[in-house]
Amino acid sequence: MSIKTTMKAMSLLATSLLFFGCASNPVNSTNGVYRVALDADLNGSAYDVNSRVGTYLNKRQSASQNFISEISKNDFIKKWLSHNNSKSKAIFAIDPKSCDDSYYYGSWNYKDNFSAIKRAYDGCIKGAEKRNKALGKDCNCRLTAINNTFFYEPKTYERHMSSFPWIMEVEENGVVTTVNGMAKLTLNSGNKAKFTLKNDKGREVCNGDADFSAKGSTGKINIDCFNGKISGSGEIIRKSFDSDLRVYSGTAKLKTNNGEMRVIYGKLD
Repeated sequence: MSIKTTMKAMSLLATSLLFFGCASNPVNSTNGVYRVALDADLNGSAYDVNSRVGTYLNKRQSASQNFISEISKNDFIKKWLSHNNSKSKAIFAIDPKSCDDSYYYGSWNYKDNFSAIKRAYDGCIKGAEKRNKALGKDCNCRLTAINNTFFYEPKTYERHMSSFPWIMEVEENGVVTTVNGMAKLTLNSGNKAKFTLKNDKGREVCNGDADFSAKGSTGKINIDCFNGKISGSGEIIRKSFDSDLRVYSGTAKLKTNNGEMRVIYGKLD
């Protein structure tokens, strides 16, 4: 092969790489942090996500210092950013559109994007399946970051207390009403908490507060349901805490004007 022919072949190869890229190779982020907006969530299988992510990485732009400061408040994200930027790394998190939770799983030091995506995807799906089984949810995962490139606003990367199952039986004047749903903490400050309760149709039916200041695992609870038609006060007990699911499990018993409420909350056994 002549030198002229060889040079022409190399030129064609360089042009091909320039226009088409290679989604399976890591994108060197140096010490920078980047952002890019998505027109659709990167969910589905690891293979599907890997086939689509390259298009977005080619459009990324440097993130602002304010964005970097905000996401770095999360210790996990800060540690993930510190890992070798010449290797591929990824973060999958539970999709808030699928369930109310904030679990995520990261990978780093992989030879290519697909390997990093597959590891983070498998870890997130395992966590999601545990929540689905224990809490009766339908959680799925999506890619939220890869190679120092982030796809969402800083708030997306904050951890929060997840919602948890709540089974309440109200007995008044000989009539028993059962409410099955999910409780969500709206305030969790020290030993005090506020929460809302949605029934199995997704309608908000109750709100309340709990205070564990006095005895640790035993506290006081107040609940108001159905726009004040049923309300009660009583005792709530925290029996256990699952550090992975980040939810308490326990019971509560409250007195109402004409009867009582009995509650079981937390993991589904």
